[in-house]
Amino acid sequence: MQTRKLGKTECTVSAIGFGCGAISGEGRGYGFGPINDRDSERLLHAALDSGISLYDLAPVYGFGMAEERIGRAFGHSVSLSSGRLRDKVFLISKSGITWDSRKRIHQDNRPETAVAMLNATLRRLRTEHIDLYMIHWPEGAYGVKKTGSGPLDLADTLRALNSERKAGKIRFLGLSNFLPEQVKPLLDVAPVSVLQNEWNYWRLHKDPVEIGQLRNFCRENDLGLLGWGTLDKGVLSGRVTPERVFDPLDARSWAPWWVREDQSWKYKALNELAPELSKQGLNLLEFAIGQALQFPELSSALVGMRSLDQLKTVTAALAKLANPQST
Repeated sequence: MQTRKLGKTECTVSAIGFGCGAISGEGRGYGFGPINDRDSERLLHAALDSGISLYDLAPVYGFGMAEERIGRAFGHSVSLSSGRLRDKVFLISKSGITWDSRKRIHQDNRPETAVAMLNATLRRLRTEHIDLYMIHWPEGAYGVKKTGSGPLDLADTLRALNSERKAGKIRFLGLSNFLPEQVKPLLDVAPVSVLQNEWNYWRLHKDPVEIGQLRNFCRENDLGLLGWGTLDKGVLSGRVTPERVFDPLDARSWAPWWVREDQSWKYKALNELAPELSKQGLNLLEFAIGQALQFPELSSALVGMRSLDQLKTVTAALAKLANPQST
């Protein structure tokens, strides 16, 4: 497995990160179909054995289920013959997207909520610290109801999380889905080390100016950069087609961000692209991963995997891209 430097953290992480929404379907929230406790644990251990060290979470992934499963697989009390697993993985989670008693999600970036969410995450992960903790979305960006009225100063939230960092609960702080102009004033508030943004073929070609600005900003400030949506929830791998029927436990069967979006132009583009890729000896999965990882500023491309077969195809694609002469 290739590794890359994560900004100024002095850590190296796997070039492919595990998107943990994929192991939370039964919990609903942001999940992608059923996978039981036993199979998820086997999958996570196999991912670690394959060299994947980075695991990206959020509480809303299964309303805590993804974090609980990571805790059972890698928590401080878990060890196999090779030793304690917690020390071998880089765990990420986030604050800000929470839910009520009826599991209706809303955005709450208040400092006290961020700290409470952090502590709940640590309990579910069965660990005393998290490697990277991020504010999930800027104010109002998620498209769900926001707690409270009027503007919120995210500097206060970042200061509260920085206090938790100084207390040893967080190794590094980050911001998810923030643009450079939103990040810049926060760099003087606390030591932000990593950004996370959507990063895939569509985004790279639809918003080249914005992507260029983000790359430059991360390079100039020595920030790590994580890319989510590498496979566009399966569209870019070719696994999602217009005929695909999703399981009721899969968010793509009901979530507004999926069912209300016109995907037809993407399918048309891929139908035209796939034959050209085939001539070059590439499939869609290899193309999608290669497109994301072509940029040195990107520390890790996040990919959701829900089976051992999917894990094998992803790691094989990365190996082929790293050494095309071997195939």
